[in-house]
Amino acid sequence: MKDDPVIGEIRRVRHQISAQVGHDVRRLGEHYMELERKARASGQYRFAETSGKSEMALHDKPAKPK
Repeated sequence: MKDDPVIGEIRRVRHQISAQVGHDVRRLGEHYMELERKARASGQYRFAETSGKSEMALHDKPAKPK
């Protein structure tokens, strides 16, 4: 498969963000939730309504294939 430069850039930026939080999955989740909080507070973006709280779920079984 041919390397897509856009996908490569996305991966580079994601790795850079992960490195900023020491590749810690919890800190990474907190980072993205803080970005969401700031985006919501800015009023510049619309968000789908949810149950009212962000949850990070860990599953011990993989999803069933479709």
